[in-house]
Amino acid sequence: MDPRNWNYHVGFKRPGIKFIDCGDALEDGAMCFSAMSKLAESVCSKFGTGLKIGAMDGRGLLFAGYFAAVSKGRSPIVMFRKAGQLPGECIQESYDTEYSENNKMEVQKSRVRPGDRFVLVDDSRATSGTLKAATELVRRLGGEVVAWVVFFDLAGDAKEPFVFSAFKPDVGHAWTMYKTALKLQWDKRVVVLAHPTMDQMARDIALRSLQFVRSEVTWDRFEFGWPNVSFADGLCVNRDVLFVCSLLHPEHWIEINALLIAIIRQGIRSLTIAAPFFPTATNERVTKPGVVASAETTMQLFTASLPLTKRGPVRMIILDLHADLERFYARDPVVVEPRTVLGMFVREIFGANDGTRCICFPDEGSYKRVGNILAGLPMVVCQKVRDGDQRIVRIVDRKNFPTHPSCYDAPLREVWIVDDVVRTGGSINECRLALLRAGATKVSCFVTHAAFEDHVAWQFGANGPKAGLDRFVVTNSIPETTRMLDGLRPFEVLNIADLIADECLTIAGIDRLPSTKTDRWTVYVCSAATVKLKAVEMFLARRWRSDVPVDVMYSTHIKSDVSPQPVGLTEIQAGACNRYNSALKLVGGGPTWIVAIESGVARLDDGGLYEVTCAYVGNKQTTVSGVGLNDKLLIPDELLGTDVENIRKAGQTIGTWLQSQRGSDPQDWYHLVGNRSRAEVIASVLCELPITGDCFVY
Repeated sequence: MDPRNWNYHVGFKRPGIKFIDCGDALEDGAMCFSAMSKLAESVCSKFGTGLKIGAMDGRGLLFAGYFAAVSKGRSPIVMFRKAGQLPGECIQESYDTEYSENNKMEVQKSRVRPGDRFVLVDDSRATSGTLKAATELVRRLGGEVVAWVVFFDLAGDAKEPFVFSAFKPDVGHAWTMYKTALKLQWDKRVVVLAHPTMDQMARDIALRSLQFVRSEVTWDRFEFGWPNVSFADGLCVNRDVLFVCSLLHPEHWIEINALLIAIIRQGIRSLTIAAPFFPTATNERVTKPGVVASAETTMQLFTASLPLTKRGPVRMIILDLHADLERFYARDPVVVEPRTVLGMFVREIFGANDGTRCICFPDEGSYKRVGNILAGLPMVVCQKVRDGDQRIVRIVDRKNFPTHPSCYDAPLREVWIVDDVVRTGGSINECRLALLRAGATKVSCFVTHAAFEDHVAWQFGANGPKAGLDRFVVTNSIPETTRMLDGLRPFEVLNIADLIADECLTIAGIDRLPSTKTDRWTVYVCSAATVKLKAVEMFLARRWRSDVPVDVMYSTHIKSDVSPQPVGLTEIQAGACNRYNSALKLVGGGPTWIVAIESGVARLDDGGLYEVTCAYVGNKQTTVSGVGLNDKLLIPDELLGTDVENIRKAGQTIGTWLQSQRGSDPQDWYHLVGNRSRAEVIASVLCELPITGDCFVY
């Protein structure tokens, strides 16, 4: 097939990426064999025989086969694959590509011996990420990579030694990753960590706001079960941290405390612990001597070892605590922040008070705990009372039934039983039966913590001994329990991630931002010049919101359609505008920004020759541009030693001209005439643009 007819797929795997389909080339076996034969001859004539072929994972394995075939089997193949794909002892190396980050490549240690010479074969290269990773693996094992062989070379203007390619397509608008998840100077996002028992909850919380960033913790154990815990070193320094955990299993407490102590010692600003369910909360009373009130003792054990953070005490969020007094059981410097889910229940489940529904408390204790939170709603209170030799549940009080002269004669329609925790479900079932006897037409239940014992939950199913509830709504405060309820009627699960996210940001004093459920932002720079990329990075560090994730990509193929050395304000502006409009057609919509920069020289009104920068920044919705006359740089005529028109006619720029005359860096020669780098000047021009948008600070 004619290479000009090969298919390109724009936006495949990542917006802005132009992906070449090697399937078109592989269909033409004769062409592939001929091309790889010529490459093999070139490599062998330069480096001799005795080479090992390093086959890159994926499509590189196919082209390595061609290369081995034309060497008539004299060159053994060694596979370099993504992590986890090879057996035996392997070593790994990290790498990024133009459409993915934080990848790992591995090779079996036994396949590379000291002194081995390798030629690495892949289908294509753009950022050279895979080839560089494989080269480093060979080096670490004592071998040497003498050449890279690629069928398609998409690297544009990039230069690497000893690269052999069959085709160098004009990829036109391919983009290359410059910085992924750019780390800005002041990252104020809350770091979210979690114990494995609450990992999904932590992920849900991190998606609720751009103010959160998720980080992983490795949980392992030494011999005899002692904790072996590790986390990203330095990530939490001077940051607000949210740790999400479950206190349900006491065997996890030591490893949780070990992590929290280590995190605080990193110098964090604040620590908020989200432990939605306090499992010993119902053991707060002593009924006879010798009984341990474990609610107090366990709370003191968990909190006693936690030191102060920079902002003061550790904060601990617990939902619908069984008794308000228990908030004071924590040892200094931990402050318990009790919160309730009942507001969410009323908004999302119970609905408006239209007189058709009422609340039922299964006992007076539950009414005393939360009755004031639901004030104004019709409610009834149940209690176990003695009836001869039996104790049965009856309605003992009714409140807020204003439309009836006698509140005790008010008809019951749809009733919601509300409680903080359910274990056996006995009280709820007896309460349901009492409500039905009192004339209720439909009974449902809402409980914050589903701490079911054994297989109790199944008893509320359609054929269970406690069946009959219309709806049974619980929260996911105990994920391992609520996961078992998936698909089991009448159960429904209310996600508390929103509530915890809001409470954490409130405690930390941080405003909530829009949801992160859209793609992260990408900034496309219409140049591969190092100085311009550095300028964009400096610009983003000053103007981009540090809590909004952003990738930066560049292209070597966006042209200005003006001379290499623009002269005059008109030509400078035209160059920036041409770059911007070309990129705008290629990038499309979505969470993107385009930055186009053109620098040139111009004679201004005072007769002086100045280096001037014009910049365009925008996307499909908005565009701003400006010429940096406040950041212009005077170029003394004696510095050039010739007229700028002569430089332009010679096809050079001021940078390349000064390099030939003075040996200066062609990308940054400002130090010859000023005290700022060229990147700093360009960044200042970008910062002065009147850009508006949620991603920018002003």
